[in-house]
Amino acid sequence: CCKFAHLEPDSSYQTANLADSDLDEVSNGPAMQRLRRDFRNGDRPAECRSCWDEEAAGIPSFRQTYLADRGVAAVLAYDDAMPSQPVALDLKLTNTCNLRCRICGPVASSAWLNEELRVGGAEADPFLVENKGYFRSNKITGDRANREILRRWLPSLDHVELTGGEPMLSLENRDIIEMIVAEGDPARVTLLITTNGTIVDDRIMSHLGAFGRVTLTLSIDDIGPRFDYERSPARWAEVEENARRYAAVASERCTVSINCSVSPLNVWYLPDIIEWLLQAEGLDPLRFHLNLVHNPRHFNVSTIPEPLKSAVRRRLTDESYVTAWPDYIQEYMRGLVEFMGTGGNGELTEWGHFLRHVRERDEIRGERFSDVFPEWKEAIDRAGLDESTPWYGRARRGVRLRIRSRRSATG
Repeated sequence: CCKFAHLEPDSSYQTANLADSDLDEVSNGPAMQRLRRDFRNGDRPAECRSCWDEEAAGIPSFRQTYLADRGVAAVLAYDDAMPSQPVALDLKLTNTCNLRCRICGPVASSAWLNEELRVGGAEADPFLVENKGYFRSNKITGDRANREILRRWLPSLDHVELTGGEPMLSLENRDIIEMIVAEGDPARVTLLITTNGTIVDDRIMSHLGAFGRVTLTLSIDDIGPRFDYERSPARWAEVEENARRYAAVASERCTVSINCSVSPLNVWYLPDIIEWLLQAEGLDPLRFHLNLVHNPRHFNVSTIPEPLKSAVRRRLTDESYVTAWPDYIQEYMRGLVEFMGTGGNGELTEWGHFLRHVRERDEIRGERFSDVFPEWKEAIDRAGLDESTPWYGRARRGVRLRIRSRRSATG
């Protein structure tokens, strides 16, 4: 699950890994059996906190909406701790990616990994050094046992979700799509591809018509120079044009949407993003979706301190913006405002993490947050919550920036 927080080494649910296990072991290993039993017993694993937090704010969570949103029609045997075959796959098989998105990291982006290894030099994280080849390897189609297991699973699949890295750059993701089309029953499968929007792979696009339903999700968190900063080295003009190319394939069976990951980087500018989507030419078919970033915690908007939260709330509830938005977007914003309140008065330590993360990455990339986000930086300064104020000197003693190089659930 993409929302599952890997709290290693303390988690009770350390799943098997494709580096030394096959798909059957990942799907039905002891940790997965334990997780299923605990859910049946009514437990609330800490690793699933993102869903509990959203539900507490009145937001329909990923847990609650997954089956309907993904088109899973199978009758599930929830009392079976070792189901023989899954009905849905969420595959994050490679970190091959051309971007170094600020909210991402080296395990999910080869471009970020290369930067991290360059900056770290001889002191680079050994986990990253040891696994840099594995992150980009073909974990299913390049392994005979896993390929046969996937072939055995094909008849039961209702849904397949491909992310990355960047799925439009992944040869393995393309191979899996072609395998489903050639050997499976694609007409019963809903396919979801989440792309950063920089690339349109015509070979992948040519197979979409074989699937029962397709969702193409474009990860666009901002516009203009802010987009370039948040998703470096992408260029906004190119991605905006590709958004129009993707919008042009939208149909009754193919939904194309913008997935906006909300963090302290872009929350101030959400009205600008929505205005672009509603007014830009050629984007009418695109739907808008908010994805709340939960981890790492310093990218979670519920940890923004007061009075910054109050300033953001005023912007997101300003009637000069809100009345022009469709009802479903207004509903999203009400949920976001409520979610921001779940963090109490904010966590200065996490805010310190955020500021230090931004500054250190700016130094590495030769960028300046204040140049790209002047209005947001002004609000931060007015609140006395920038790095030059006395609170930061006290808070930073509890701040230690660390790029979390944990493994993903599938990789």
